[in-house]
Amino acid sequence: VVTMSPAVAASAKAPTIVGVVPSTAAVRTGAKLSVKIVAENESKTLSASYRLQFLLSKTTSPTGARKIGEGTLSSFAAKTRKTFGFSLTIPSNAAAGSFRLLLCHPRTGEPLRCHQDNIKLTVTLAPAKLTISPTSHNYGDVVVNDGGGKRFTVRNVGRRWSGPVTVSLSGTQASSFGFIGYSCGPSLAPQATCTIDA
Repeated sequence: VVTMSPAVAASAKAPTIVGVVPSTAAVRTGAKLSVKIVAENESKTLSASYRLQFLLSKTTSPTGARKIGEGTLSSFAAKTRKTFGFSLTIPSNAAAGSFRLLLCHPRTGEPLRCHQDNIKLTVTLAPAKLTISPTSHNYGDVVVNDGGGKRFTVRNVGRRWSGPVTVSLSGTQASSFGFIGYSCGPSLAPQATCTIDA
């Protein structure tokens, strides 16, 4: 007796993509983008599983596009529709502007085949984000007015220029401290650093 597992037949056909729904039409660099794909199996048997690559392109062509994710439409029942969800990350170093999100099917030894269902997507730069390192210093016992300071480094880890960088002293012993060095200007460029000596 020969038993066969319920595998998808070799002649199974790929499903048809009938809808693509992004969670938003504009997304920042470094952010997540959710995409729902509605697929239809028009055949009388289980559909074939179908690999997808998601590309960010300035045009509707995959040439020169940037891959930002991949996934699979798993096989599903005959004469039905199924919705698949994917989570993509827009690269933090992506350029800003208008793009197309392409859904392409990779085939060994052949060029990518992309669907007409491409999404218009606006990519904006993530805002400025300032970090400080270290977050604290232990000054220990020091002589008043000896001038020995500790350095703090501020970095803009965002993709845009910051607004004014201002510093102040606060707390119960604020009057015991003062600034002896400050290199932060009216704004800080992306990925740039400045220092504060207190």
